[in-house]
Amino acid sequence: MYTVPAMTSKKPTVASSPRVGNGVVVDHSADVLTFTLDNSSHGNEITGAMFDAMLAELRKEASKPRARILRIRARGNVFCTGRERAGRTPAAIRRESARLIKFKAALRSSPLITIAEVQGNAFGFGFGLARRHPVLSR
Repeated sequence: MYTVPAMTSKKPTVASSPRVGNGVVVDHSADVLTFTLDNSSHGNEITGAMFDAMLAELRKEASKPRARILRIRARGNVFCTGRERAGRTPAAIRRESARLIKFKAALRSSPLITIAEVQGNAFGFGFGLARRHPVLSR
């Protein structure tokens, strides 16, 4: 059995305005950092720009912690149908792979309690995200 320390009684931080763009909405609210996948017209497939935005936020959180929980969720009828595979040359494929490895390493090394809020299908990388973290299904 795991014991999670109680949330601090410090004054809650003011919620930030959600940052929308690149297919992911990033939001800070009190002790929760939320990534909302917002690429539903493509099954919430995670693009390179989405990886970059989430990785930048995880790095910012690592250097100046504000949150205790990372919530990963999605808009639309599916959670995530995988990741974009745009690389057509060996060099481009290596860059995509390096980005993916950096993102996974940032998630693994993060002290945040990560929860995946899953609805609908989760394939490929989306399945990996859902499987790796405690899941709340809607």
